Amino acid sequence: MFILLIFLSLLLAGCQTIPVAPAQSLSSPPVWLGGENQYGYLMAATYHATQLINQTDADETAYLAYLADWGVEQDEYVWLRHVDLDNDGQQEVLLAYPQFQRPSGAVNAVSDCWRVDCKRLFFLFEKQARIYLPVPYLGLPGTRTYPFKNRPSLFAIDDINADGRIEVVLMEEWQGAHTEGVTLTILRWDGAKWEELGWLTQSYSDVRLIDIEGDGPQEFVLYGGTVGSAGAGFQRKSTDIYKWNGVDYNNLVASIPDAITSETPYWKIVDGNIALYQRRYAAAERLFADALSMLTAADGDVDSISEATGTSDRRLLALARFQAMYVALLRYSHDPTIATAHYVASQSEGGVYAAWAAAFWDVWSQTGNLNDACAAARVSVGDTMMEGYNYATNPLYFRNMLCEPHYTWPPE
Repeated sequence: MFILLIFLSLLLAGCQTIPVAPAQSLSSPPVWLGGENQYGYLMAATYHATQLINQTDADETAYLAYLADWGVEQDEYVWLRHVDLDNDGQQEVLLAYPQFQRPSGAVNAVSDCWRVDCKRLFFLFEKQARIYLPVPYLGLPGTRTYPFKNRPSLFAIDDINADGRIEVVLMEEWQGAHTEGVTLTILRWDGAKWEELGWLTQSYSDVRLIDIEGDGPQEFVLYGGTVGSAGAGFQRKSTDIYKWNGVDYNNLVASIPDAITSETPYWKIVDGNIALYQRRYAAAERLFADALSMLTAADGDVDSISEATGTSDRRLLALARFQAMYVALLRYSHDPTIATAHYVASQSEGGVYAAWAAAFWDVWSQTGNLNDACAAARVSVGDTMMEGYNYATNPLYFRNMLCEPHYTWPPE
């Protein structure tokens, strides 16, 4: 990247004394030839985009006119914006530059814009003296992004976290074999480089950016999360809320499933925890009991319906048993008989997961303090995760499912 920018800067600097070429002499855009020589294509595309921006003096109308001459129709994925991102009094230029390719057997290059193939390069240009210099955003390691952004649009350009600086939220649309969705990349330009402040994704998502708490920073609210496949199992949409934590937006503070009838042990437990959070102890007790009934059916073979639940039944059984024990202590605080029966059953069902209830019971039976007992149980659980019912469902940590649903910021 550094070498590329130096190369481009030297080329552009060397052209400063050369008169601007007439419009008709600007060369056609470079052509991407599939997986061949990506670095070479990126260099050629960056240089061409830089010529184009300097030729048009970053005027959007002139830029779109060039693209139209090259067969690129104007849509929401072709754009040019001026905005001062780093508060230096000078506007930067944000640009979506089309990828041109030549299909096998075709004579002319095209820039297709289908749902699965509408590739763009995302550039920022800083003006130095009379020249716009480029900074292509290629994505950062570990974010699963790549140089070509698919159907990118500017979801927001604003101070979304109330820190006095402007953030850019780039939205991409993606499509797999049977499921589609969006990816949001939250970026900040510091005058020299891009900082990535978040990477969020969800299938079939409706995205909102709102200040739920009224404290200044806005939250990302994504509603969706299902899979477009008949083989994905019983599904339900969820509301995922990502909150600014002072450093980034990679902080899922709540994943709230739609309130629909539970049909599997997995959802019985999730809904039981929602009822528990809402202090509807009778409803929570019934839901945990239903989960236990499902998980201990078929002559006690706890693994017999693993295919139906989509996760490890023994862990679900331990969680349902623990929660039934806990809610019994809340509902019948004067009489621990039912809670004791659940504890005894948990130890009888055995396995490594019986240690959760044992850690809880040891503290509670000596102190009567539910909070301390829950803390001991969470330490016992460690980082074990409750896998999603399908691959579009966020995994939940068991330690956050024990006792009270333990989100750091549970919304009403």
